[in-house]
Amino acid sequence: MAYKLEISAYVAHQIDTCIRYIVDTLQNPSAAKAILEDIACAYEQLEERAGSVSFYEDPYLHVKEYRKLALKKHDYVCVSTK
Repeated sequence: MAYKLEISAYVAHQIDTCIRYIVDTLQNPSAAKAILEDIACAYEQLEERAGSVSFYEDPYLHVKEYRKLALKKHDYVCVSTK
């Protein structure tokens, strides 16, 4: 592990809210579990090589140093800033 990943309370809450929606509203706990596993893989990737996560190409987001990390198995993107 080259980097220490810190997940803010806000991010944890946002993820929890999305997962609860998938479980409670969509009634698909297996999908929620798969997404959480994919997020865990993304976190591992960040811990190993955080500097390799690319900046957004959009000029506005690029100037603000926003980065994007696509989940490997789902059509979701994690957005981060320093």
